[in-house]
Amino acid sequence: MLLGYILHRGVLDKEQGLAINFQYLKDIYFSRNVAIILAIAVLSNYLASIALSQLVITVKYSGVNN
Repeated sequence: MLLGYILHRGVLDKEQGLAINFQYLKDIYFSRNVAIILAIAVLSNYLASIALSQLVITVKYSGVNN
């Protein structure tokens, strides 16, 4: 939802119609806070996928042993 807002705001500028608002995109891209938030989101997604795969493996093998 946040990413959709950023893209919507960057592409659909009110004064320029469908022209790309490069200044806004540049400000968002180089914003340190947004970069940190995206890095945390990617890292947490990666860790969640690892945890989920470990859970699937654990459930699979525990079913075989019992």
